[in-house]
Amino acid sequence: EAGTPVYVLRRNTPVQLEQALTAIARTQGKGSTGNETAVEEAERAIDQILSGELSEIELSPQNSYARRLQHQIADQYGVGSRSNGREPNRRVRFYRPESAAS
Repeated sequence: EAGTPVYVLRRNTPVQLEQALTAIARTQGKGSTGNETAVEEAERAIDQILSGELSEIELSPQNSYARRLQHQIADQYGVGSRSNGREPNRRVRFYRPESAAS
């Protein structure tokens, strides 16, 4: 309710810890607008897809919560979406539904 982020490690390994700290640093570097920026980026990308300007577009890397928001926005507009990559560089790709096979 307070908007305080909670970070969970799957395993207590140096790699997991490094990835979590990288994600935290990236989120804090953006301040509280990190998720808002991710949503704005998704909306701009969807406008480009729906206008026919692009058939697909890859967004910037985001944390899992921001990616989930981006996928939900894509669903609202009927645009296909898929997450690609490995943490901390995992990102969402939007595409026109008819180009899903390519």
